[in-house]
Amino acid sequence: SNGLGSMVLLDSKSTNSGTVVKFHDSSNDGGNRNSQLLIQNLVHDTTNAIAVDSNGNVKLATTGHVDTWVWGNITPGQYETGTTFTTSRPNVLLSDGKYFMRSQPTYAEYAADQVVNVKAVDGYPVKGDGSTDDVASLNAILAANAANCKISYFPYGVYIVRDTLKIPVGSRIAGEAWAVISGAGDTFKDASNPKPVVQLGQPGDTGVIEIQDMRFSASEILPGAIIVEVNAAGTSPGDVAMWNTLVTVGGTFETSIKDNCANQDTSQCMGAFLMLHLTATSSAYIENFWGWTADHNLDGGTGYTVISTGRGILVEATKGTWLTGTGSEHNWLYNYNFHSAQNVYAGM
Repeated sequence: SNGLGSMVLLDSKSTNSGTVVKFHDSSNDGGNRNSQLLIQNLVHDTTNAIAVDSNGNVKLATTGHVDTWVWGNITPGQYETGTTFTTSRPNVLLSDGKYFMRSQPTYAEYAADQVVNVKAVDGYPVKGDGSTDDVASLNAILAANAANCKISYFPYGVYIVRDTLKIPVGSRIAGEAWAVISGAGDTFKDASNPKPVVQLGQPGDTGVIEIQDMRFSASEILPGAIIVEVNAAGTSPGDVAMWNTLVTVGGTFETSIKDNCANQDTSQCMGAFLMLHLTATSSAYIENFWGWTADHNLDGGTGYTVISTGRGILVEATKGTWLTGTGSEHNWLYNYNFHSAQNVYAGM
């Protein structure tokens, strides 16, 4: 029917199949002309047609390999009806001819004593209570765990940091149900001198950093907060990676922003400077990441909220970046900015 919207068939193989895709031809429709289709890097091994419209007309005949084929908009207003393209795919982004992907690790191969509960380390009290500054203890724990190949486990809680939380190379971090690291205090209030709340490696660092099931936030209005800054790169693709991880500004219970940002004068709630910065020295694989400046409150607070976060995701990396299923929304200057970047894969 005409309800598809759009579909991308990427890095796929059709084996012993009939028609690969049957779709509604929207080229003569008005409005948005839905049911748009893009096929890139398809291997096909039968004599059957690849793409056929709902009336049985062949739109893409059989062939052993499709580089790139488009039915629909490739840019706003540029509608293609079965156009073939050659797509440049930098080798640094590929593995066995396909865009690199990496599954979230389970750490099943690690012994129980290699998993460190950050709330249970002698001599380094960590509260995760939404008010205590945990940054000094967490920085010490993360440094020790990275040096000793330990996994840092964050039970659910709100971990306040009033200075930069430094995640060194060698770190493996897993949260319980989106444990929250939340920036607070004067360190992050100067928009003319923004500082990272959470920093993954120092510029030029090389090694492994893995983060999964965490949420990074601002506990109050912080005009100078870069909520997550990634500096590190790995020796192999995916060595520096985040899975199922969020950045939120406002909208949730642990932040005072939900109560203090109902003024239509947006200068009164400059919630954060930047959500996620992938710096020039970084190389990161990021899968299922959502950067959200709240346009409503999920957990109480006023009925609406007016927040002006300056920037969403800034990519300045050149060594290889994978944004696999990311979202960035409701930021004022940009949601995505690819500035002097190279070798970036970004896909839904």
